Amino acid sequence: MSHQLALNRDGEWTWDGAMVTHAGTRRFLFEHLVLDNQDGLLVRCGSDQTPVEVEDVPFIIRSVHIPKEEHNTEGIGIVLQDGTEENLNLQSLRIGPANALYTRVRAGKRGGPFDARFSRAAYHLLSECIEETGDGRFILRFNGNAYLID
Repeated sequence: MSHQLALNRDGEWTWDGAMVTHAGTRRFLFEHLVLDNQDGLLVRCGSDQTPVEVEDVPFIIRSVHIPKEEHNTEGIGIVLQDGTEENLNLQSLRIGPANALYTRVRAGKRGGPFDARFSRAAYHLLSECIEETGDGRFILRFNGNAYLID
């Protein structure tokens, strides 16, 4: 019998259409998520692996922390839907379908890097650093630098 493991547009896990609600199970699934050789996603544990159907991207950025101090060394912090935190990859910002803002997360970590989409709330927090350039393009200004949003 074949089962379907999926991540919906909101970054929530489902198993055969039913929402995965157990926090430990969700954490396990995110910790064992990897890219396969054809840019698909799998949950891999030892020699066992299960393909993952993804509606948009595997990670959703739920919150953003922008340090207020000038010339800080922390960077912009982000919180993913699995509760993990990391610094925002400013070089990978891009605009995707429906003008949503995307970036790459978990670079250098098991299975990554992965695409991530900003939630509306996270985008709203980050928007204080975003400017239009005058030619229809956008940049993010942070710590005295400008980063093009592709």
